[in-house]
Amino acid sequence: MKTVLKFFIGMCIGAAAILVLLYFGGAKYVTAFGRGTEGVGRRLEKLERPVQEKAQEVKKTAGKTIEKTKDAVKKAAD
Repeated sequence: MKTVLKFFIGMCIGAAAILVLLYFGGAKYVTAFGRGTEGVGRRLEKLERPVQEKAQEVKKTAGKTIEKTKDAVKKAAD
């Protein structure tokens, strides 16, 4: 029963928040937020590419190091 009550209260608060947002010109806020989010997304894309390239480079290097270590351990064990 408590879960149903919490759900109902949450729905009421959400509906009230939407109504308040619409009453006080929410479209302007949403538009401004969208522009800001879009700009952040562009900057993140610029940062993401070099990071992905470095990650691939590190993955290759780590793979080679792991193989060399495995070979050295096998030789030492023999």
